[in-house]
Parts: sequence; C-alpha cells; structure tokens
Amino acid sequence: MNQAHKLLLLRHEESAWDKPVEDFDRGLTERGKTDIAAVAEWMNQQALTVDLVVCSPALRTRLTAALLCEQLQPPLDHELLHYEDAIYDASVEDLLNVISKQADTVNTLLLVGHNPGLEQLLSLLTGQSHAPIDAGTLIELEVSTRWKALMSQPLMLLRRFHPSR
Repeated sequence: MNQAHKLLLLRHEESAWDKPVEDFDRGLTERGKTDIAAVAEWMNQQALTVDLVVCSPALRTRLTAALLCEQLQPPLDHELLHYEDAIYDASVEDLLNVISKQADTVNTLLLVGHNPGLEQLLSLLTGQSHAPIDAGTLIELEVSTRWKALMSQPLMLLRRFHPSR
C-alpha cells in the first residue's frame, strides 16, 4: 500500500422528533439539513475526498449521506453510496466487520452511522477516550494498514469537525 487510508466517521445530523414514527424512520430537522451543508463546505475547504460511503439504512443517515454527497465538490456519485443494514443499531464488532471487508482500492472510506457505536469504535481504534460525538460530527482518522488489518495498531485522529452552533 503506497499511501495511508483515511477513515471518516460521521454521525447523522440532528434528527426530527416532531412526528410519531419508529426510530428507524426519523428524518432530519431543518437545522440538521443546514448543518450538513457546513460539513460539506468544511470537507471541500480541506480538500477531503471520499471514494466510498457506507451508510446505515435509517432515514436520518440516508438523508445525511445523500445531502453531503450532493454538496461535495465535485459531488459524489450516488453509486458510491452503499447502505449496510449492519450499521443500524451496530455493535463495535459489526462496524469493524463492515470496515474490514472494504477493498484496499478504497483510499478514503466514509462511514455514516449512529451512537453509541461510533463513539465506541473511535475509542477502540485510537486506544483513547474522546469527547462525545454529537450529531453532525465528522472524525478523520489515518489508517496505515489494510482495511482488514484495521486493529493491528492504533489509528491516529487527524481532525474533528462539528458545525458551529
């Protein structure tokens, strides 16, 4: 492998509680839709590119990922957006399995999911505890191994972004 991979973790944006729907079917608030635009703008300013998005199938994560992909420069083709059932209500092991099965041709992987799984995954991968991952927070990690060897050494947290409120 010539270059380090990057793993981006994104917790879905602020979810709507205004309608009596199942957790899986909650959408985004207007604020959440605005905040994802700020995340996309930050990624564009940082020249962060994404090769593949793997996303929970819950409505709020699908909306977060779709809005983000549309606002990246250049926009990310929706064919590079994959939904993975195992990410919804995932354990750390579930998330590791999803990541480890990615092809090494994927240099930057964006995983769009939920807490507590993302927080637990971040702590496990870095070997450190971190501040909570609020809705809309993007974490950038450097991966110096193949995806399937993710746990062979601690990952370095490069950057963390949350839209200012």
